[in-house]
Amino acid sequence: MMFYSKGDFLLGATYEYPIQLTEAGEYSFWFEAKDINGAKVLTEVATLTVLSAAPSLPVITQAPEVSISACYNYPNPTYNGMTKIRVEFSATSTLQVELGINIYDVAGEIVLEVEPMKKNISSDYNIEWEWDGRNGNGKQVANGVYFARCIVDDCTKKTARLIKIAVLK
Repeated sequence: MMFYSKGDFLLGATYEYPIQLTEAGEYSFWFEAKDINGAKVLTEVATLTVLSAAPSLPVITQAPEVSISACYNYPNPTYNGMTKIRVEFSATSTLQVELGINIYDVAGEIVLEVEPMKKNISSDYNIEWEWDGRNGNGKQVANGVYFARCIVDDCTKKTARLIKIAVLK
């Protein structure tokens, strides 16, 4: 029998979860912590590789991860309402991820939601979206400040970056 222990930062408690491993193989564990309001504050994925079912120490490997290394748009302010949003990703190995982008106004209302796309990402990967300054109904947005939220979801965690876009006509 093996135990996983995780300290509780607020209460100082330790939780142990017994895991019965009866066969050699690879086991993945997903841990999620939520704050008092139920919002996700931590998601961790661990992969445990058991080389044999005999009592021995397993080899623990790091789960593949993807992150947003940079996110920006150009030109900023926009030129004739057009701008390109560039997102640069880095991954520890090849992963299939879902990439998405949402545009918001200063009140936090969604202006445009781009249909997420699935991509295979390995090591460094870049993608650009062109925004023509139109909302989800196809109408040109007014001059002002907007925010783009760039999201990458690798099925174990979501990572997002927020950038500011100035729209001038």
